[in-house]
Amino acid sequence: MSTLSLRAPATLRDYLSLIKPGIVLGNLVSVVGGVGLATHGHAPVEGFFAILWGAALIISAGCVFNNYIDRDIDALMGRTHQRPLAQGRIGAASALTLGGVLLTTGLSILMARTSSLTVTIGVAGLVIYVGLYSLIFKRQSGLGTWVGSVAGAVPPLLGYTAFSHHFDLGAWLLLGIFCLWQIPHAYAIGILHLEDYRRAAIPVLPVTHGSAAVRARMLGYVTAFSVMTLLPAFSGLAGIPYFLVMSAVGLSWMGWTWSQRGIANDRRWARGHFVFSLAAIMSVNAMLVLSH
Repeated sequence: MSTLSLRAPATLRDYLSLIKPGIVLGNLVSVVGGVGLATHGHAPVEGFFAILWGAALIISAGCVFNNYIDRDIDALMGRTHQRPLAQGRIGAASALTLGGVLLTTGLSILMARTSSLTVTIGVAGLVIYVGLYSLIFKRQSGLGTWVGSVAGAVPPLLGYTAFSHHFDLGAWLLLGIFCLWQIPHAYAIGILHLEDYRRAAIPVLPVTHGSAAVRARMLGYVTAFSVMTLLPAFSGLAGIPYFLVMSAVGLSWMGWTWSQRGIANDRRWARGHFVFSLAAIMSVNAMLVLSH
């Protein structure tokens, strides 16, 4: 009996897992943050849901293509080896077809309801994430985290440019905030799943230079992000409540980083940064919507 015949058939849950719903949802929160900055928290309902749907489909397509590209290394990692492409429950052709349908539909929505700038940003984000990050830098260079951070900053830019129709100061600030946020977030994940990354030979900083190198640099990463989050207030794009909340979040994260510099348990240290990173980015998005 062939190995293929022993594999369980794909289920609806398998196909749903290809789009990584948790990642899509998290990115949609950032889309909302971008919309909030562009519209001062008062987006037209119809346009708001159009950008959400379009962005959700494009992000989903990127996740499917990423799953297809990573199917070999996913099979080597404990937290991903059960993914349907790694296990062969879904074939490559089926995954690529699903990704193509999602991408085409998402771009069609953006072309119909937003501007050429927003469509271009969506395409550029997909190329960076799938082409540069997933295919090249993730496997070959420690710069992969930084390249991936640019792709991670695309969702708020989609939301922002869908209503501003310009790549102006607000867009640049969003790009900076979300790029700088990705670094401590990604390195915390790298330490939490260090053995998986080593097994798959992914050259993230914790693998190539050790957890100590990440810990030595983390205060700088957190400080850069925290300062960047304050610039919308200084530029007049966000109000005093935004400034106060983000000041408190940034100082709390920096203070915690300093206070934990001597902790011996790397995983406990990384888990704390992971939690702080989620709280920080949720705070940014909430205050971009609420504080004007």
